[in-house]
Amino acid sequence: MVKDIQQELFKKINHAQPEELKTLILRLASLDDNLAGVILAVLNNEPVQASHPNRQTEDFNETEYSEVDQNAVDKEIRHIRDVISEEISANGGDLDYLKPRQIRALTEFFEGVIDEIQDGIHHGDIPLELSVPLLLLTYQNQVQLLPKTVENTQLFKDSLQDTMFALEEAVSDPESINENIKNRLMQQVISLFKKSIFKGMPEERYDLFFTALPLVTEKTAPKMITVSEKLEKQDSIFDMLYLESNQIMLQIRIALQLGHMDRAQQIIDDHMDNDTVLSEYVLILEAQKNFTKAEQVIQDAITRKVGDPRQWHSKLAQIYRLTNQDDKLKDLLKDELLSGNIHVYKQYKDFLVGKHEWKKEYPHLLAELEDNLGRYDYCEILLQEKEYTKLIDQLKKYNSMAMIRRYAPDIYKFAKQPVTELYLNSVVIPQSNKKTVTGPAQLASDISKFLNFSKDLDTTKKWVKQLKGRLDKTGKFGDAFGKVDDSIDRFELLKKNKLF
Repeated sequence: MVKDIQQELFKKINHAQPEELKTLILRLASLDDNLAGVILAVLNNEPVQASHPNRQTEDFNETEYSEVDQNAVDKEIRHIRDVISEEISANGGDLDYLKPRQIRALTEFFEGVIDEIQDGIHHGDIPLELSVPLLLLTYQNQVQLLPKTVENTQLFKDSLQDTMFALEEAVSDPESINENIKNRLMQQVISLFKKSIFKGMPEERYDLFFTALPLVTEKTAPKMITVSEKLEKQDSIFDMLYLESNQIMLQIRIALQLGHMDRAQQIIDDHMDNDTVLSEYVLILEAQKNFTKAEQVIQDAITRKVGDPRQWHSKLAQIYRLTNQDDKLKDLLKDELLSGNIHVYKQYKDFLVGKHEWKKEYPHLLAELEDNLGRYDYCEILLQEKEYTKLIDQLKKYNSMAMIRRYAPDIYKFAKQPVTELYLNSVVIPQSNKKTVTGPAQLASDISKFLNFSKDLDTTKKWVKQLKGRLDKTGKFGDAFGKVDDSIDRFELLKKNKLF
């Protein structure tokens, strides 16, 4: 069979034109880094060892384990590779940057490929020996395109995650997979993992290893660790830190996957100053229902100032919920809130409501928040609680133009007269008295903003008339009044046509 293919190839090459051969070589080199290396070696008259992936090898002997038709598998992979290549070419694959339309088209295409593979897995039409290589092929092409998705990057990243979810599902039952099949598939994963296309993308590189971890065996584990440790230095400090942490995480997860619990614990103990490792350790302990130890690890990390304390407080809160330690949870959330983390306010409120303590504690809590929080954080709480009178008092207390500009649009409809007076006396008039170069432009912006959120045309016109009476209507103030008049004209037109 192989000889027939070679003879057919030789025949076509003998009849090919020079330009056709050049195109052929370039296309072959673009398909695979290893193949490009072989072609280069041949062109340089260097010795090359023949590689026959579909024949028996010392490490992975297909005849020992595979019942699938490998020729059929390889044919389907080549077909899907061509389909993907054509779709990429049709959507700007040769460009440095993809347009939003092209990104959407490719995202939808890859989603369709993944859906077909998953449907084949669910119906038993696609064996593991085909589904995993197809998903790896899809992921490789997505990663190669990722740097070109300057716009809608997150949309395309979601597509990569979908591919990893599909791979996770495909290998979710490792006990049912023959060890030799695991070895061969993991070898393909390793080959993709070490490709240069992942440079500057350590997260996407290690997602591949972590997702395919159920395929690891005693034979492939050392290869995974070795190829991880041989990675080149990354482009940025962040990438380098990510690389170092994930090299450690890989060793821990491999040890756990293979049941080497003592080895995993030793690696963790050797890296207790690494917050990523500690986070992984906490997850392991939670999975083992060892919440007491998990709490101790977190408390120790906080004491030793390892990592972000808010990250640990969040994990502690989760443990306290799981173990019904209500008093500890209440104290933790309140301490976090009073220290300025207003993101836990809703959690704390929901906790007190659930315990029927909210009405009793709320008045005292507001007083504590006013004493402990920054002015903006406290105003955000007041806004959430619809405490508009108290919020206006805060705006009057600080008399800050920035604060009034921030909150006036949100509270105007609940306190029209107080907000109107405050906005005039603490924003418009002071701004009109400023002698700065940007003062007139800011004044025009403030008046237009008031008109937009208040819809009070009469008051706006009254302010403008008074300002024109005492300010120079030429120069920069003339330009400012022109902009305000334009805003008023647009507003009147919209009002006339009932468009608001």
